[in-house]
Amino acid sequence: MSLEPYQHEPLPDSRRYIRLVKIHPASNKDPLTISVKAYERTSAPEYTALSYTWRDRRLTKGISANGRLLLITENCWYALGQLRLKNFGEYCWVDTICINQADNAEKSAQVDLMGAIYQNAALCAIAVGRHDRTTGDLFRLMKGLGITRDSTTTKANLAQLDHETLESLARGLIALGTHPCWSHLWIVQEFALPSNVVLLRGSSSVPFDIIAAVNNGLREILRGTADPKFVTGNDHTMLESTPMSATMRLRRIIRGSPKGLLTFEKLLDLLGPRDCDDIRDRIFGILSLVQRSDGVESLAADYSLSRTELAIKTLRLCSGAQLEVASRVVRLLDIGRGDRGMLKIRQHRMLSHDHVPTSRPLSVGQRARFGTTVQAFRITDQTPLFPWSDRWRCLMCPLQDSPTERTTNNFTAWLRTRPIMVPAD
Repeated sequence: MSLEPYQHEPLPDSRRYIRLVKIHPASNKDPLTISVKAYERTSAPEYTALSYTWRDRRLTKGISANGRLLLITENCWYALGQLRLKNFGEYCWVDTICINQADNAEKSAQVDLMGAIYQNAALCAIAVGRHDRTTGDLFRLMKGLGITRDSTTTKANLAQLDHETLESLARGLIALGTHPCWSHLWIVQEFALPSNVVLLRGSSSVPFDIIAAVNNGLREILRGTADPKFVTGNDHTMLESTPMSATMRLRRIIRGSPKGLLTFEKLLDLLGPRDCDDIRDRIFGILSLVQRSDGVESLAADYSLSRTELAIKTLRLCSGAQLEVASRVVRLLDIGRGDRGMLKIRQHRMLSHDHVPTSRPLSVGQRARFGTTVQAFRITDQTPLFPWSDRWRCLMCPLQDSPTERTTNNFTAWLRTRPIMVPAD
């Protein structure tokens, strides 16, 4: 018997209500069945916020939602199965299901609430897909070693391990740290705002504080390792330069700031051009982290705005900002010299063409020549560097093919084709 297509029931008030998902208990082999219900945000039951990568947006999996057929992506389907297996709680919040993506008015209002949604979640579960052999070894080792959240104790325990075990841990952390989710813009608020974060990989779950303690402790140990037989010890920057490590540093900066909020300029500086499905999210995705007294308190997500209209609205609200901040906004929204909207922006902020450089990635040969401190982009001779380039560094794995590097060839090849942006120390 075929089910009718699922359709979202309108929320009573998109700025006061949220939808929550209830996953019906069943064995892992049974089809997924969920219920979706709206609650007033201030009186909603305890829930887990689910974070996962969108990447492949094809709706290939069907599940039952309120007795109707809901098509979702494979990543979403797999992450829901992980939550059902772990049974973290009765309710969860999943962006693609709980927000009507086809309704721009609702989507705009709900995106404005996302900071509060993640901050008020009892738990944030970051789903990073299925295990491979490397990450499987990592999770088994962490469980078997009885590692705790305390970094000092963890480092002392790690120091007692043999090189082979340390290498397995390092390889697993590098594989985990290069997962695409860590390069995505939305992961920053999803990771920084909740007080309790757990990582889901395959059928395993680990509190992220434990992963951070292992990552930090292992990095300290590798810094002092000079044994040429210890492959990973020859380059501890591989652990430091993964997107996961960069996101961990951002979390520390954000949570260490007053009230967990930063200035608009500082956030533009720290986040840079991170990945997102809609380029307008480079502005909307940081609003929940901005200090309300920073001049942009009246800026709200509005998906009816074009990129040019969003740039003009943002620049008007940043009237006291420096020209450098204005030019960053223009670049983040990918508004170039040839765009028709550029004339309007120049009229509003007196931006000249000199502040909108064009760029192209460095070639492999250029990266090899510049070594591990190359800039992320090469700018044309007529234009200045990106304003954030002097505050960011791009870590690259040296282009070597020595016997000690061959076990890390996959990671090296990945680095050759994609710069990793991390805040400069």
